[in-house]
Amino acid sequence: MPAQSVDNLFRSLNKGDFAAAYYFYGPEDVLKDDAVKTLIDKALDPTVRDFNYDQRSAAQLDAEDVDALCNTLPMLAERRVVLVRDVECWKRKTKARAQILKYLAHPSRDTVLILMQGSGEEAEDKELATHTTTVRFDPLPAERARKWLLNQAEALGVTLEIEAAEHLVRSVGNDLGALKSELGKLASLPAGQSVSAETIADLVGIRQGETLWDWRDAVLEGETGRAATLLPSVLAQSGVSGVKLVTALGTALVGVGIARAYYDRGIRGRALESTVMKSLLSIRPFGLLSYKEEAARWSRWAPVWDRNRIRSALRAARDTDEALKNTTVSDEQGLMTDLVLRLGQWSERKSTRLMATMATVVIFCASAISIFSVPAAAQTDPRLIEVIRQAQEGRGDSARTKVRLMLAATSPTDTLYPQIIYTQAMVASEANEMRRQLQRVAVEYSSSSWADDALLRLVQLDYASGNLEGAARNLERIRLDYPGSPLIGQASYWAARTYFDQKSPEMACR
Repeated sequence: MPAQSVDNLFRSLNKGDFAAAYYFYGPEDVLKDDAVKTLIDKALDPTVRDFNYDQRSAAQLDAEDVDALCNTLPMLAERRVVLVRDVECWKRKTKARAQILKYLAHPSRDTVLILMQGSGEEAEDKELATHTTTVRFDPLPAERARKWLLNQAEALGVTLEIEAAEHLVRSVGNDLGALKSELGKLASLPAGQSVSAETIADLVGIRQGETLWDWRDAVLEGETGRAATLLPSVLAQSGVSGVKLVTALGTALVGVGIARAYYDRGIRGRALESTVMKSLLSIRPFGLLSYKEEAARWSRWAPVWDRNRIRSALRAARDTDEALKNTTVSDEQGLMTDLVLRLGQWSERKSTRLMATMATVVIFCASAISIFSVPAAAQTDPRLIEVIRQAQEGRGDSARTKVRLMLAATSPTDTLYPQIIYTQAMVASEANEMRRQLQRVAVEYSSSSWADDALLRLVQLDYASGNLEGAARNLERIRLDYPGSPLIGQASYWAARTYFDQKSPEMACR
């Protein structure tokens, strides 16, 4: 029988049009359960439902059970509904499967049979599909997931603001199971209380502006510093990994490539958005925000992302993906940081305002490196921890004022002093100031536990600004002066990059 879309299925069920047998398969189990619930509500009288609804697992059925389930007459009702879950458990030559296929050739008029396949097996069973009304349940696009969420909230009596629903989908994704779980938590809130985006942020632990999508947008907008600063909080979120970030970025780069192809043909403005939107609707990819939003973003980015830049970015993303899956030299955060810097550097090399914008990138990258790179011994003083937190939240002026006051109130001989200077570098507003403070730690307090951290940050500053000789000098200092440093692994990674860029493969491999 021909396959039916999910939308057409729900429309027919709401009209009371029922097929003799359905076959549900695909990765979205929550939608399957919604369809079963709708079918039961529409097909059975609630007063006699318990007598006319049976639910079984395929693994527990033999041929006789199948025959009895499907051919039993309804009790005081027009029809029965039988749900058989996990039909992928049936092997090709089992008696139960043979009995089902025999029944499907001549189904009962009094029974509505639902054969449900679990999400673990996404491939269609051709034999079952031949004799049933077949529906594939795929994940919903973000926009439809948001509508589903709002409908579910209304059914539970939860007043969910549209902005709150948007933030929840951006935070959790379009996984309906995860959204349903979070919605269950909201249902426990006092009745009548409107749920805002701030409430959602507190619930899921992800603030607005700090989602995976915000990171992706920052990268493609050319906001290198912001993208790097967001990395720690984004990577710390449940279900987020470096591979997932690279996948999201790669998908967007392909989308921008599509938009750029149309842009190069002379299509501009709203016509470009409309054309990209049509491409999205024809492909219907998953794992995106609403198609309208994505079309607008890709069209906006297309003018500044030419074909060469897109190819270079895709190669960098591919290299990072392979490194994330294979390397043991650098951690996930370090590899993602490197990707952000590489894309930022490429952009700036192509800019006609090279010197001015490169200085800005160095400032941004330096600030980002300082905040998201966890030192061998993280800040131990609660006041310094608060300084870092303020800087991460965008309150840089307040952070810098606080650390200056601490520095003035602390003796240079105090063991806390180099840690304060290092933190001052981390929250500096200018690259030159950051460099000066890091050099001070590395030279004046070379025996402290912060000297190797300062040297590594200087390496990253030099690498970001293209000063490979300076980076190599500080890398040698780490290798010779701090051979037992816990940062040796990270330093080795940066050394390999630096020496390969200097065309010194022997040094890089060492």
